Amino acid sequence: MLLRLLKYLLGSVLDEPGRVQISRVETTKIDLFYLTAARGDLGRLLGRGGRTVEAIRQVMNAAAAGQGKEAILDVLEEQSAPSRPRNRSRRARPAGPKTLTAKDVRQR
Repeated sequence: MLLRLLKYLLGSVLDEPGRVQISRVETTKIDLFYLTAARGDLGRLLGRGGRTVEAIRQVMNAAAAGQGKEAILDVLEEQSAPSRPRNRSRRARPAGPKTLTAKDVRQR
């Protein structure tokens, strides 16, 4: 029931809810849901200041409490394919500011 509720809530929030992967770990007292969302959907899922995902968590916990359980919702970012390394110039970079050590300070 909780998984169906989560899918329903995500369907009303996201443009493409089919792209979100849901992994579930179920115990006698806790249902743990891991959501893996694409970077574009992540903003819509989290909402301003995390309000949207927090509202989903509250609804899930209210439904889980009716079953004598607790629902935990964890949102993960989808790992993108590794990009090719850029062709970097072999020129030496100028040295940045030197960090002073205690020894440098005593010598001054």
